[in-house]
Amino acid sequence: MSLGRQSPRLVLLLCALAALAFAFQATSAKFTVSGIVVEHATGRPLGGVLVILSPTSARDRRLTILTGADGRFAFTNLLAAKYSLLAQRRGEQEVHGYQGSEGFSTGVVAGPGLPSENLTFPLEAPASIAGTVIDEDGEQVRQANIVLLRKAVLLGRNQVSQMGNRVTGASGRFRFAHLPPGTYFIAVQAQPWYAQFAGPGAEGAQAAGSRELDVAYPVTYYGDTTNGAAAAPIPLVEGASITVQIALHAVPAIHVPILGTESSQGGLSASASVEGPGGVLLFSNAVTIGANNSYELTGLAPGRYIVQLSGEGQAGSRQTVELAAGSTLSAQNAVTISVNGRVAFEGMDHPPNGVTLLLSNGKRSFSARIEQDGSFSFSTNAPSPGRYEVYVSNAPEAYIRTVTANGAVVSGDTVEIEEGTSIQLSVVAAKGLRSKLDGIAVKDDKPVAAAMILLLPRDLNRKALIRRDQSDSDGTFTLPEIVPGRYTLLAIDDGRELAYQDPEMIKPYLSAGQLIDSPLGNDAPVKVNVVSRLRQ
Repeated sequence: MSLGRQSPRLVLLLCALAALAFAFQATSAKFTVSGIVVEHATGRPLGGVLVILSPTSARDRRLTILTGADGRFAFTNLLAAKYSLLAQRRGEQEVHGYQGSEGFSTGVVAGPGLPSENLTFPLEAPASIAGTVIDEDGEQVRQANIVLLRKAVLLGRNQVSQMGNRVTGASGRFRFAHLPPGTYFIAVQAQPWYAQFAGPGAEGAQAAGSRELDVAYPVTYYGDTTNGAAAAPIPLVEGASITVQIALHAVPAIHVPILGTESSQGGLSASASVEGPGGVLLFSNAVTIGANNSYELTGLAPGRYIVQLSGEGQAGSRQTVELAAGSTLSAQNAVTISVNGRVAFEGMDHPPNGVTLLLSNGKRSFSARIEQDGSFSFSTNAPSPGRYEVYVSNAPEAYIRTVTANGAVVSGDTVEIEEGTSIQLSVVAAKGLRSKLDGIAVKDDKPVAAAMILLLPRDLNRKALIRRDQSDSDGTFTLPEIVPGRYTLLAIDDGRELAYQDPEMIKPYLSAGQLIDSPLGNDAPVKVNVVSRLRQ
C-alpha cells in the first residue's frame, strides 16, 4: 500500500516516530557477555573460577557466576554498556582483570554488532616458592623472617619491590603460594635463639661468660651471600614450584657505642637497615641497649648499614656507615636531610586552603603543608635519599609548571635527593582545568582491544604528567586528568613489562605517535594508530 503524496509536516512526524521506535528498540535490546576461562599456558578450561561483571559506570553493581567444569560463563539480559570483567581463582586473594596488566584491563562493550560473546579469558597458573632455613650445624632455624622480593615493571618503572613475608616455624620451613611468574629474590632476617647481648659497662666474668653467646646473623640472601647486590635471582615461570635452602652463619655481634648522648634525657634508640636487591631497604635485628645515659647498638653482624637515630633532638637523623668491631657512632654527626622552599601559584594571590606539596618515588610518598605565603618544609617528615616526582596535592586546578632547586639536581619535575643535603626547592604552579581525552585505537581502520595507550609530555622527565590507559574491546579509551600542554599520543599493541617511564625505552616509539595539544578544541574522539611492540 502506497501512502501517496504527504505533507512535509506529516513526513517529519513519521520520521520522528521511526527514530523514537529505533531508540526504544536499542535501549530495550538485551545483550550477553560470555566466554571461557582457561589456563594461559595450556589452554585448559578452568572450572570453579569466580567471574565478576559490573558496569564501568557503576562498579558497585556486581553480577557473579562460577565457571562450569568446561570453564564457561555467561551473563545474559544485559543492557548496552561498557563492563568490567574480572576473575578470581578459588583460594586466591588476587582478582584478575580481563587481558589485565599492571592494574589496567580491557573493558567489554556490549551492544549492537559488538563482540562481547565467546571471549577467551586466560589466567596464568600460579607458581610457588618454598624452602628451609638452616644454621651452620644443619639445624632448622625457627622464627626467621623471610622477605620475598620481585623484580618487575610496575607503573612503567623497572624496580624491585617487596611481595610479602613469612615467619618460619619449628621446622624452619616457609612457602609463598599464588605467585605470578617473574624474577624473585629472598632475604632472611633472624637472630640465633641462644644469643645474649651484654650491656654497656659489662666487665669481667659477666662479659667473658656471655662472649660465646654474643652472636648475630647477618641479613642473608638466597645464593649464600650477605651482599644484597649479589643475591641470586630465582626465575619463576608460570605454574612452577621451586624449593630452596638458605643457610645462616652466626658471627660475633658488634657493639657500637653511640657518643654524644649525654643530653638525651628522653632516651635514644637506633635502627639499622641494609640495602637489598634493587636498593630495597631491609631492617636488621639491631638492638639498642642503654644504661646510665650511655647507649650502644648491638645485635648486628659487621657490615654496611643505614642507621636511623630517634630520640629527643634526633628525629629524622640518619647516617650510612661501615660498622665493625671498634666502630662508634656519634649522635652529633648524624646527618639530616632538609627540604624546604616555596611554591608560587600563577594568577593566585595565595595558595588554596589545605594544599600540600608531595614527593613520591612510586613506593613511598612524603608531604608538606604549603602555607599561605607559599612556603613549605619537610623538617618533620624528611624524605630518605632517592629520586622523587614533585606534585601539588589537594588543588584540582593547579599543576606543576617548573621545578628548580639549590642543593639538588632536577630533571623535569623529578628531584634527586642525596643523603645529608639541604635543599631549597622553587616550584611554580600554574592554574588550569584538567581535561580528559577520549579516543579509539585502530589498526587498518579496525578497532584494536588491549592496546597500551600512553600520553607523554614533550619533556619525558616530567613523569608526573604521563597518562596511561588500555583500550577496551571496541578500541575506545579515556585518559583523565590531563594538564594543559603539548603531548605525544601513542598506542602500542603489547605493553606488558614495558618501562615507559624510562625515556630511553620510549624514545624509539615517539616518531609513530600523534601530537596532541591539551585541552582539545572539541570533544570528538581522537583516532590513534596502533604500532607494534619493539623487541630486542
